Amino acid sequence: MTNDEGLRSNRKDLLQNTVILSVAKDLWEGDIVRLLHTMEQVAEPGWEIVMTKWAALSWTVEAVRSHKEALEKELPTWFLRQAAGLDEYLETGMERQICASLGIKAVYEMSEGGVFSGLWDMAEFSDCGLSVRLSDIPIRQETVEIAEILDENPYLLPSRGSLLAAAADGSGLCDRLHENGVEAAVIGRLMSSKDRVIIGREGIRYLEPSTRMRS
Repeated sequence: MTNDEGLRSNRKDLLQNTVILSVAKDLWEGDIVRLLHTMEQVAEPGWEIVMTKWAALSWTVEAVRSHKEALEKELPTWFLRQAAGLDEYLETGMERQICASLGIKAVYEMSEGGVFSGLWDMAEFSDCGLSVRLSDIPIRQETVEIAEILDENPYLLPSRGSLLAAAADGSGLCDRLHENGVEAAVIGRLMSSKDRVIIGREGIRYLEPSTRMRS
């Protein structure tokens, strides 16, 4: 196997085995106001959770810039250029328009807290639980490689450019998004129980809030 083939091999299983299910929560007033403005509708138990684009999207773009020298020692130039090019996906106008056209208002724009924080916020705002399969959360191979080198958990990293949406017909929403060139996947479902679970290769783990703040 060549070095490039090794880079392209998916190491997502490693992330699934080592993931720490804690959520960095910023409970200051401004964050609550942001959440209220972001989600216009309470989601209902049974609705599917759709995620657009990829985990740690904005972090990946920024990491290439801020850790350029360290990453150039480990990864080829073409790979880093490809990762930096993900900045073209940071806008969310198209997917917001599509959600609005379908009457979907339970939409959460992920930012600093990452995927786990976004899932927690969505469930908290809607006063329900959720069940998400870790392997269904979309993530780019560029992110997997860079996060591994920098010893980061991509599910806790800034994901600006990615949306979470709750809908009764999540598959239908994904179809419409795909028709318009937006990557999307159903990653789980909201539940009537208050448990917020992530299903990984090693079984069920629980999503929990944490007072630890990311620097």
